Amino acid sequence: MNKKIFAIVITLFLASALFADSKNIVYNESFAFEGFDSIDITLSYENLKISQIYGDEIVIEIGSNNIKKIPDVSLVLGERSSSLRIATKTKRATLGNDCTVYLYIPQDFLAQEMHISLVSGNLLADILKAQNALYIKNTSGRIDIAAVSTDFLNAGCVSGNITLQKVSAGYLDIKNTSGNIFVELEKPTQASSKVATISGKIQIYYKKNESPFSDDSPDFIISTVSGKIETVPY
Repeated sequence: MNKKIFAIVITLFLASALFADSKNIVYNESFAFEGFDSIDITLSYENLKISQIYGDEIVIEIGSNNIKKIPDVSLVLGERSSSLRIATKTKRATLGNDCTVYLYIPQDFLAQEMHISLVSGNLLADILKAQNALYIKNTSGRIDIAAVSTDFLNAGCVSGNITLQKVSAGYLDIKNTSGNIFVELEKPTQASSKVATISGKIQIYYKKNESPFSDDSPDFIISTVSGKIETVPY
């Protein structure tokens, strides 16, 4: 009997591994980015993956096992500015629901601002860039971005980990409660910045000859109540 149960577990594990990378795309749409100056994404349990591509169109794909529960995609057109919006329909995940939003952004597209908010889904991005500001919020999911470029970076979590690599920002404000924060600076910030947690660990990596903590640099505040702080030149 135990062997039978073990065999079933193995079978289920292999099946889940086999379909782990299956997108099961149920929505695919492209939008010419000319005229758009912002992207606004509000999701609940859905995962979000952002990649950079060549071309002149923003591409959105949604993979899901329940087409009725996928987020809404809309264009908000204004006289002076327009935005692309992706918003969840269902605030809570139904048992068995699985959904991932794939956003492909052309390398020549530079939004004025980008707003991303998630509840429990994970955010994974090759690169995020905006001319003025990036606002990124997650509750219990993780934030993992391989490269960041903007004037103001605002990121926050409650219990998920924040990983920000190759950060090029004029100034930043990053907060977490119990999750960890990892920041790799490409260059020092140009204005007062802050990285803070309550109990999570903070790691700040910076280039040896471009320290954000030099006497002539703007204030770079790192604070935690009970977590550990590491500043590492590389």
